[in-house]
Amino acid sequence: RSADGGRTWGDPAALDTEHHRNETALVHLGGGQWLAAARTSELQLYRSQDDGRTWTPCGPVTEASQHPGDFLLLGDGRLLLTYGNRTADRGVDVRFSRDAGKTWSRPSRVADFQGDGGYPASVQLTDGRVVTAYYASKSAHHGRYHMAVVIWDPARSEGK
Repeated sequence: RSADGGRTWGDPAALDTEHHRNETALVHLGGGQWLAAARTSELQLYRSQDDGRTWTPCGPVTEASQHPGDFLLLGDGRLLLTYGNRTADRGVDVRFSRDAGKTWSRPSRVADFQGDGGYPASVQLTDGRVVTAYYASKSAHHGRYHMAVVIWDPARSEGK
């Protein structure tokens, strides 16, 4: 935490003092509220009500081998979680929340890949569509590691 724009830093606050967590996505929800999705064998959610000083575990938001994640607050107020699905059905999946991460839609697929892949990052365009970048080791068009992007409409993707 920094009170001066990152020039100095205060004491760190652990998401979870009993379990190892890494590759954590964070999103500020306003009013001192934060949500974190931390990689374990899946994505585990944590919530802070005090600007990240303390964290409460909220349970898993994905299944095993579905990680790491990326958060984006959409222009329509929904929260988007994008993550790599590394199960047998590999690809980039998304879930939506209309209540600041308390409940989530079913997963929707925005991109497929073969082999290894994931680490998505998303931004929203002015027309409402979302650009999601990710990496993959194989696809129908590439036989080696590469970066790819997909442009998709979140208005047509929730719960499909």
